[in-house]
Amino acid sequence: MVKKLLIVLDSFNIGGAERQAIILATGLKKLGYDVELLALGIEGNGTRYIVEKGLSFTHLNLTLYTHHLRIIKRNKKVLRKWLKKKKYNAVLPFTYWPNLYCNAVKKRAKIPLCVWNQRDLGFNLGRYYEEENIIRNTDWIIGNSQSSVDVIKEKCGGKIVKTKVIHNGIANEFLRKEQRTITNHPLTAVMVANIQKNKDHETLIRSWKLLKDKLGADCPKLKLVGAKRNSYTQLKDLVDSLDLSREIEFTGMIDDVVAEIEAADFSVFSSNSEGSPNGLLECMAGRLPAVATDIDSIREALGKNYLFLVPRNSPEVFTEKIIALIADKKNMCRIGNSNYKHILEDYSFDTMLDDYVDIIEG
Repeated sequence: MVKKLLIVLDSFNIGGAERQAIILATGLKKLGYDVELLALGIEGNGTRYIVEKGLSFTHLNLTLYTHHLRIIKRNKKVLRKWLKKKKYNAVLPFTYWPNLYCNAVKKRAKIPLCVWNQRDLGFNLGRYYEEENIIRNTDWIIGNSQSSVDVIKEKCGGKIVKTKVIHNGIANEFLRKEQRTITNHPLTAVMVANIQKNKDHETLIRSWKLLKDKLGADCPKLKLVGAKRNSYTQLKDLVDSLDLSREIEFTGMIDDVVAEIEAADFSVFSSNSEGSPNGLLECMAGRLPAVATDIDSIREALGKNYLFLVPRNSPEVFTEKIIALIADKKNMCRIGNSNYKHILEDYSFDTMLDDYVDIIEG
């Protein structure tokens, strides 16, 4: 008998977690599972991508992003009835709200297997009185980095069920098989991340002002690839005030992220908090060297001895590291090749898929 699986998201607005969920669903479907995607809230801009993959999907249009008890009670009731009728063999939520709701109703909805899939460093944890009990009663704690697993362990005082780190699996389309040569002048950098508050685009923009002052016409161009979300207006104003509109481009949401990575010479990734930096991993798969913020999950991705990590909120150091990186183009290519190898070894799509199958099959 074919197992029925449900992958649950806040919405289908594309970000790192949503992209991971969709490629996981695609892989599980190819293995013969009956897979459906559910958005608890709105559909969002990723539905076309889901349709292209031939996946079944729906949404419930629930009100999310609030711990108001009356709303939580109503949402739980709606979700419980829906899940009970569907009779899934396993439910795999991604991100906080799906984790909370799916695990809160799993017993009464008669779900045989439900996981808590931690994708960040706990932005929303600690705001709901039943939360710790819900986490302790899930079947598995999954994290996309050791840091994201550790934050759940800390929340529950170590008294939790089985845990497993399942690194993000990078889709094969991002893997650049050919070696790079660097011939562009000026160079082009790329950061792949939605323009939102948990990232630290401001530090990156301020470092670009310093780069322009130091390098003049040799200052690299910077493409910020991602949806223009809650911090865009403030950041665009900062770019304009620093006279960087010729050096920095906000591309908005684009369909062909691979092409932007292919066209770049190096990647940058500035963030204050990450479960696992999917946009950075995709650039690593494209054989790009990187300059990035020194936080646990990024260090886990690039390696603890990586030389181009920058303390949080340090535009001066970011500038110094970029200048040091681009001074030696042969070394840029060597670092890019090393990053590519790291993706093959630790962040392959096949490994991610196998790890989820192990949990589904128990």
